[in-house]
Amino acid sequence: MKSNKYKEKANFLGELIAEKRKACHFSQNVLASKMQLMGINIGKNDISKIEAGKRLIRDYELLAIKDILNLELNNLHL
Repeated sequence: MKSNKYKEKANFLGELIAEKRKACHFSQNVLASKMQLMGINIGKNDISKIEAGKRLIRDYELLAIKDILNLELNNLHL
């Protein structure tokens, strides 16, 4: 059976995203709304699942999150 998880997580950036979102004083709803304004169909529940490592992050979602939260993704150390 195919699995989209590694070490029981669908992504490893969720914790970083949550940390940066909170540092920007954005709620999950605010982040989702900002992404929706960029044309990305995502909701608060999706943000919650991403941050918990329970949902894959699509590449275009990651790029939008990077821009909104001013994330530096060049030298990730996981």
